[in-house]
Amino acid sequence: MTGVYSAVQTALSEKLTMEREHIGETELIERAGRALAEEAARLGKPVVCVCGGGKNGADGIAAARFLREAGGEASVLLATDRRCEEGEKQLGKYVRAGGWFCRSGDEHILNGEGIILDAILGTGLNRPISDRIAALTERINASGAYVIACDIPTGICAEDGRVMGEAVRANKTVTFSFSKFGHILFPGREYSGQTVVRDIGLVPVPGAAMLTEEGDAKRAFGKRRPDAYKGDYGRTAVLGGSVGLMGAGIMAASAALRAGGGMVTLGYPATMASVYETGKILEVMSCPLPDAGGGFSRETTEAARTLLSGKDAFAIGPGLGRAEETRSFVRELLNGSTLPAVIDADALFALPKTVIAAGEKRVLTPHAGEMARLAGISVEEVTAEPVRIASSYAAFCGATVLLKGATTTAAAPDGRIALIAEGTPALAKAGSGDVLTGLILSLLGRGFDAFTAAYTGAFVHGRAGRIAERKLGEYAVCATDLIACLPEAIASL
Repeated sequence: MTGVYSAVQTALSEKLTMEREHIGETELIERAGRALAEEAARLGKPVVCVCGGGKNGADGIAAARFLREAGGEASVLLATDRRCEEGEKQLGKYVRAGGWFCRSGDEHILNGEGIILDAILGTGLNRPISDRIAALTERINASGAYVIACDIPTGICAEDGRVMGEAVRANKTVTFSFSKFGHILFPGREYSGQTVVRDIGLVPVPGAAMLTEEGDAKRAFGKRRPDAYKGDYGRTAVLGGSVGLMGAGIMAASAALRAGGGMVTLGYPATMASVYETGKILEVMSCPLPDAGGGFSRETTEAARTLLSGKDAFAIGPGLGRAEETRSFVRELLNGSTLPAVIDADALFALPKTVIAAGEKRVLTPHAGEMARLAGISVEEVTAEPVRIASSYAAFCGATVLLKGATTTAAAPDGRIALIAEGTPALAKAGSGDVLTGLILSLLGRGFDAFTAAYTGAFVHGRAGRIAERKLGEYAVCATDLIACLPEAIASL
């Protein structure tokens, strides 16, 4: 995993680096400038560095100087009349190196013939940009040039990826030592284009979020021992299904098997047996449970506890329904069990507004609407600050929260955060979440802790979605296609 930093954490990292290495801001700015220059030089085109008055602008001016010293063609457009001390220092060095600059009003040099390096505003932005800067970002976006952003595109909030009025749309963003939340969360992720992290020697700070990468998921899928048997890979159960929703539980159980689970049992309402027999997966064992009108009720509880006896983990929620009797069943079962569990879909609707029993072993998998109901806030608040909301609720309930979205957030109750950016719009289809539930269940059943199971399952789920999208297109992918692509997704690790 690589670090994902807030603006405050980035500033602290810079401060600690300067103290430990006994260097000043000039050295850090010039390290950043060199990294920018090297990335721009790869394209072999003239570069116009559009530079603001802060340290981000100083990085851009330094990059222009290094480009010229390496024999490249670079010029500077000053976006503001005032500059910080480091900006003035870098401008002086640039001029002494033979560089020329122009001021606001000379935007005609922004054309599609070369590269525009956006170094106007950086990670410290916390309010809407001015009209003058907004007009400049529009000019950059309309230029047709290849745009490289310094650290983060101008107009994007580094904390949460929001567009602060207007923003530069970059082809590539070069950031330093660590990604920022604004690169990973939408819409900032879209505006950043390809994000390249260049190491400039910043020291890490504690408490940073992490970006889940292929190597992190790979650790869960090592080669099996030659003498392995099914019991080594988890005995798990899925409790789900009701009138009109039987497919959800079947897909979750099937995904758990495809993800490597050793033995999976589906517990479903007994009166739905005829429907189950039509759509069942042969390798999934079944256990019809007492029900009331095609859905689980409080009378189901004891039979479900018997089913869970000897199991390593279970999932509850897919297709369960939201009848009051079903909600009572969910609460009684969860409060009376200490097994690791995935709590999904309709089971989330049944959760009380209290701390989750045995929470450290459990994963909640809400989408934004479900998270809003659990936290008692609006969907807009969840989508505006998904990392903070997921982390706060995980600490409150004592369980791992996997907040699903275009960028998915896994938050552990101890404060650890992992972001998963492997998804695709092809996953925006009913049943996709049931497949994810099965994936996480399989990992819990194999003994992985709740946090690891959550971020690993989400990564593999996204990888399967990308493979299915490549084969079928982003419109045609269905949840069963994800299950079919799990072998290839796991093999790719």
